[in-house]
Amino acid sequence: MGVSLVSAVVASLAMGVAAILQAIAARRAVGMSILRNPLYVAGLGLDVAGWGLSVVAMRHLPLLAVQTILAASLAVTVVLGALVLRLKPGRSVWTAVVVVCLACGVVVMAAQPGPPGPAPAGFSAAMGIALGLLVVAAVLSFRHPHTAACAVLAGLGYSGAAVAARAVHGAPIDVLLAEPLVWLIAGFAVVGAVMFARALETRDDAVNEASAWLWVIEIVAPSLIGVLVLGDQVRPGWAIPTVVAIVAAIVATMRISSSPGLVDVPGHSRMP
Repeated sequence: MGVSLVSAVVASLAMGVAAILQAIAARRAVGMSILRNPLYVAGLGLDVAGWGLSVVAMRHLPLLAVQTILAASLAVTVVLGALVLRLKPGRSVWTAVVVVCLACGVVVMAAQPGPPGPAPAGFSAAMGIALGLLVVAAVLSFRHPHTAACAVLAGLGYSGAAVAARAVHGAPIDVLLAEPLVWLIAGFAVVGAVMFARALETRDDAVNEASAWLWVIEIVAPSLIGVLVLGDQVRPGWAIPTVVAIVAAIVATMRISSSPGLVDVPGHSRMP
């Protein structure tokens, strides 16, 4: 469990830095041209590395623990946003960052270590249908972007990738190559990456709001699916503290989303 915990924490740090790099890139590029921006590519690389570490964490930690730890990347985003992007979070935002981190601690202590249970029949087909619907919604939202909507779709994309990765974890390599969920992971991840980039493009000051909506979805959706479908569990007697901690993390995350924008270009929009 120690390796899994360290992997999740390092993944959280990497993703927090990635959000800032992608936010800077989004201020310098519009549309799909952002894919040629070195800072965006670097941020995407950190996201990929963070996601790989999160898969390692899923070896012994349930999704509710891994995703809540990853949500603490918001703390890194807020700190670097203040230093690099000249954002000025208020005291309540810093308090919210502390709450998110404390909530992570509670969820980690509550999580029951162990591998996932077997996925039910038809799980791969259901995930495939979910990806198809998500792609349709993403195309429509990409054409008419709004920060929260794009970030929610990004969160659903990354959540789908996390759920699929947890479901297939530990299978032999020959089984993995023939497993539809493995290929669905890539599809969900692409939707997540594209829609998060689009969310960052909506406004120069969108990074905190976009990150907050992203992680609200990434906490709730995988945690519910992990518990209800994949057999993830919490320790006996820890159910109520876990629910309270997750709710506190969500409320704190939404408070972070209301933090102020850039000092030099308040309210400026960059959407095409």
